[in-house]
Amino acid sequence: MTRIVLAVVFMLAGLGVVLGAVVLGRPSFVEVEVGGAAMAPTLEEGDLLTVDSEAEPRRGDMVVLDGEAFAGQSAGLRVLRVMGVGGDELEYTGGRLTRNGKPVSEPYASGTPLNDFTVTVPDGTVFLAGDARDNAVDSRMFVDHEGHGAVPVAAIEGRVVGVNGTLLDSGTQAWPLWVAGGAVVALGGLGWLIAGLHRRTTAPVD
Repeated sequence: MTRIVLAVVFMLAGLGVVLGAVVLGRPSFVEVEVGGAAMAPTLEEGDLLTVDSEAEPRRGDMVVLDGEAFAGQSAGLRVLRVMGVGGDELEYTGGRLTRNGKPVSEPYASGTPLNDFTVTVPDGTVFLAGDARDNAVDSRMFVDHEGHGAVPVAAIEGRVVGVNGTLLDSGTQAWPLWVAGGAVVALGGLGWLIAGLHRRTTAPVD
């Protein structure tokens, strides 16, 4: 009887892990197709992006936003990269970015930058740039406007966590691992339960 009880406990525990991961841990993913060449060569037109609509934007992340977040720009989803977040001091000179006094490596950047700038990113906003530095309409174009070209965090519709089916962010991979682990425990408990019940039904009777 003890083995059967333990088997049931293991099975229920595994099911609990699976249910918890599904209800609490699964990110809100949406699919977005890349249009334009603002993020070349990192992204190409037609690439299919997996976007976590609940993730907070971080430095270096690729994010999705509506073009109307920039003054005078038309509506439509755009993909850009976070150069800085609220409070960051950015200096861009000769194609080299310095953030809070420290040089930042940008191996993904391409093209000849259009202009140099120095800006402090306002709190609650992010400063964005396309990887194609000579072919992107982004925060750099509006540093002389109110807000210094940065857009409110609330205008960000999600963080890119996958490209063409390949996940980029390790944190997004934890959810399927929890589901798989819980399923293994539940199936193990079920197998143990079946084996225990089988022993009871086949036990010799004196």
